[in-house]
Amino acid sequence: MTNDVLTRLQKIFADTFDDLESPITAETTPRDVEDWDSIMHVELIIKIEKEFGFRLNSGEIAECTEVGKIIEVLGRH
Repeated sequence: MTNDVLTRLQKIFADTFDDLESPITAETTPRDVEDWDSIMHVELIIKIEKEFGFRLNSGEIAECTEVGKIIEVLGRH
């Protein structure tokens, strides 16, 4: 499941951030993506919720500090 989730997240990141300098991995953090700030984080979460078909609560959103954590949160649904 993790590879499928990562593949789907890679597409979301590519759609959200125009100029990705390196591939998205489980270790990717906001420091690795130039435009991943608080505003873009909200947009990213909205796209993730649409892609996966459920809403994240505020605690889950707060956990999403890197791609690996996003995968972990999604795995609980």
